[in-house]
Amino acid sequence: VKRYLGSRKDLRRFSHHFIDELLATLAGERGPFSSRILFVSTQPGNKEIFAMDWDGHNLQQITRSGAITISPDVSPDGREIIFTSYKRGNPDLYKRALSSTVDVPLSTRRGVNITGAWSPDGTRIALGLSKDGNTELYLINRDGSAPERLTVSHAANLSPSWSPDGSKIAFVSDRLGRPHIFIMDANGGNVRRLTTNGGNNFNPAWSPKGDKIAYTHQSGGFQIFVINTDGSGDTQLTSEGSNERPRWSPDGRLIAFSSKRGGKEAIYVMRADGSGQTKVSRSSGNNIHPVWAPRH
Repeated sequence: VKRYLGSRKDLRRFSHHFIDELLATLAGERGPFSSRILFVSTQPGNKEIFAMDWDGHNLQQITRSGAITISPDVSPDGREIIFTSYKRGNPDLYKRALSSTVDVPLSTRRGVNITGAWSPDGTRIALGLSKDGNTELYLINRDGSAPERLTVSHAANLSPSWSPDGSKIAFVSDRLGRPHIFIMDANGGNVRRLTTNGGNNFNPAWSPKGDKIAYTHQSGGFQIFVINTDGSGDTQLTSEGSNERPRWSPDGRLIAFSSKRGGKEAIYVMRADGSGQTKVSRSSGNNIHPVWAPRH
């Protein structure tokens, strides 16, 4: 028997932990209900990063840059975030410990420093850099040093998403004319095209179990799709309104995404099969760019 001791205000937190433990007992893996989602909100008047419980409670403003701040990603240990901010005029990549208010510049190279993504072991960061002209994917160390170029093309390459074992990276490239999802080895080798649906495809997100990739497909409006990593089973999950930027919960049971179906953009959560689509963000303004933080 497990007991939870606390006050009435701790009831929601206890219930989330209880459900997670129950899922671990019944299904062999903890649930996502004690986790948090980071996202970008225009509530302050400009785009800043906020955090909330997965169900929208306990809203917390993280950045106060007074400038456009986008594309957050959380380190595998849940202690640090990276993001792109225009606070010095250029879209630069910053790192911050969630226990701190100090933004540490990681990549301030000429041009864009965007769509940063932590490697699963937390030692490296993949990102898009345009210092060469077009946007190419690079790896940098967690302190911003030792840039290693991964892609070589005359097209735009961005939005890297690591496989759970760190061996591969999914990304977006328009090297064939329209943006499609590609997969390559983590050293840049063995590039192959994943999506073949003829439309514009963005925002790949590798599932925690490594077997699927969620992404945004544009054909008229924007919708969330999921596809097996061998290119089979391409399946549409959303159909109402315009929906973008899927991100998986740590256990792979849920997918967070942004949707404009209610007028303003908001963060929604759905089951991995597309069922149970529910609005969870409560802050005013537009809420976009969700990223699910690791469980503690």
